[in-house]
Amino acid sequence: MAQRRSDFLDQVRAMVTKDRSSTHGDAEDNFADIAALLNITLKKHLVKPLDPLDVAKIMICVKLSRMISSPENIDHWHDTAGYAACGGGIIESKKQQSK
Repeated sequence: MAQRRSDFLDQVRAMVTKDRSSTHGDAEDNFADIAALLNITLKKHLVKPLDPLDVAKIMICVKLSRMISSPENIDHWHDTAGYAACGGGIIESKKQQSK
């Protein structure tokens, strides 16, 4: 069982650490762009602006909603873990910037 979890995490690690900048840009920059677009789109509904960490949480919610209709689709699980890793990276980046 531990080896299956390790293999799963290796797959997620490969997803979130390989260079996707040529197609998606850096994840943190992309999440900031998404937050900016959402802030414009939802400005009449928001109490305060969304930030990149909010985008990571929103993307996790999207994947969780997709799991309702197809809970055994492994891609949903990979993507959820990947978005969690991106969110964790955003938090770590904020910690580094505040030092």
